[in-house]
Order: sequence, then C-alpha cells, then structure tokens
Amino acid sequence: MALEESELAQLDTLIKFLGSAPKQPVHQPNTLSLLLKIFYSWPEASRFPVLDLLRLLALYSTSPAETPDLLKTLLTASRTHEISLMLVARLVVNFSETELGREAALKDMEAVLEYMEDDTVWQSSNKNLKLAVATVYMSYSTLLLKRPDDDAQAIQYVGVLTKILEKERDQQVQARLLTALGNLIFAHESAKESAAIFGVKQVIQSAVLSRSTSENISTSPIASTYLDLE
Repeated sequence: MALEESELAQLDTLIKFLGSAPKQPVHQPNTLSLLLKIFYSWPEASRFPVLDLLRLLALYSTSPAETPDLLKTLLTASRTHEISLMLVARLVVNFSETELGREAALKDMEAVLEYMEDDTVWQSSNKNLKLAVATVYMSYSTLLLKRPDDDAQAIQYVGVLTKILEKERDQQVQARLLTALGNLIFAHESAKESAAIFGVKQVIQSAVLSRSTSENISTSPIASTYLDLE
C-alpha cells in the first residue's frame, strides 16, 4: 500500500515527536490509527518498521494503552513471523513503563503469556526473540510483585517458567527467566510452595548448575539462590 502525502507528513511528525518526546505521555489517536492502518495493509514481512514505531510510541503516548485488546491483536497477527513477534514482545515491555500501560498489560497478561509460551518462540534459533520474550516474563513478574494476592496467576507462571528452563540453554535468556522466577517465588508464598511441586531445584541443578563454572558464570549466582529454598 502506497502512503498518501498527508500520511507521510504524519509519519514525519511522529518521528520528530519521538526525537523530542514529552516527559508525560500524551493522547495521539490519529497517529495510532495510521500505524495500525499500515500494519494491516502491508505484507507480514514488511511490518517491522511500523511495530518499531508502535513500540516507541507506547513510551510517550497514552493511545496504545487506551486501545482495547491491542496487544492480543498484534500478537495474533504476528505469531508466525519472528521479527514481528520480537517487536511486539518489546512493545509489551514498554507498556510496563507507564501507569496506563501497566494496567493494560496486566489486563491482557493471561493472553500475552500464552503467546510467549508458544513453540514458535522456544524452538526458534533467534536469540533476540527469546531475549525479548524472557524480558516480557521478567516485566510481568515485576508487576506481580505488587499483587501478592494473585496467587493463581503466580503458580501457573512458575510452572511455565520451569518448563521453559528445562530446555533453554542460553545463559542470557536463562538469567532473565530465573529473575522472573525469583520475583514470583519470593513475593508469593503459594508460588514458593508450587516451586517444590514443579521441581524447580532439580531443573535448575540440571539445566544451569551442571555446566562448568566458565559456562554458567552469569547465571549460577542467581540459580544458586533457589537451592536454599525450603
């Protein structure tokens, strides 16, 4: 889809806005509408520049967080394309940087984490995709620190992270997943109890600490903490 001159001018205005963004997020529904129009009109392989702009816009505009089901909609449309999925994951993380964004991210948490758990991510050889998704887990675990009564979600979350850690071997990805796991275990007593049921200690011992010291230097200090859990 070719853009009209007025739309190109609007994109130019957006780029200038992002270059000198305000301290407080502002309402920009027309800009968001244009980005979504381009997203749905362009071929899947060409959408990544739009997603990158959306990712940045979420930091400085209230409009993405105010759009119902935006995260779920973008994830549905991007789940078969690794670069797009990576950028949507980064968008989710940026939602966590504003108050309105955090509310929207928590509302869509169950659906978002379902996509993050998909084999498209964890069977991929794309490290950047895995790092982006691991950061999503870390962001949500931080949000759940402020919701100590949300035990059911925390327990489910521990099970998912344990399952991923059983197979994932990249140290940087492991470190972020372990941080997310720690936030849940130490903020939710029920999550700590479920960690024993899911065999967290055994998974960490075999997946992380069984490596040589030189191989697990970035993850072993975090991982060792879990071995002291009762």
